Amino acid sequence: MGLYIDTAPRSNRGATAPARANIGDTWEETIGSSSFRWYWSGSYWLSQQVLEFKVDSRATATTTFFEGLLPGADIFLLRQTVYSFISTPFGSRQYWRVNLQRSNAVSAATTIQQITLNPDTSTTNSWNQQETLLSVQIDTLATNAKFIQYTLERVGVPGVIHVVACLKYRLVKRV
Repeated sequence: MGLYIDTAPRSNRGATAPARANIGDTWEETIGSSSFRWYWSGSYWLSQQVLEFKVDSRATATTTFFEGLLPGADIFLLRQTVYSFISTPFGSRQYWRVNLQRSNAVSAATTIQQITLNPDTSTTNSWNQQETLLSVQIDTLATNAKFIQYTLERVGVPGVIHVVACLKYRLVKRV
């Protein structure tokens, strides 16, 4: 008779996370009258719910901050999708960059991901889409990152651009 080790995902309830967890284990935490469900990824307790942060900007300025997210918790970035509409063509030395950054609102922001919206690879007068898988944890205590922000950076003298960005993320539970 061999040794059997149970590694099947388990569902747990309680005030604290299980001391030992297998990948895929879930934990339901009750906070007040609400319950929140977490799962063990192998490294973190992540919220089962995927959250979205959407921003929308039309830019002509040199550098434009167009929106920020104040998560109030550690977050795990999953994916970002950037849609851009370039109404007038501009040369290869003139383009926009979309910067996904973390910032503590005191010092300069740190760029997490940068996407160049190049007219050579984008179609004018139609929506263009670029998607990036991220897999990045933002540890708000260690990095003092108070919020996540998007900025548009102008290189050269490009024309007007309309950008819509969608960032998908999960909350990270500290235990």
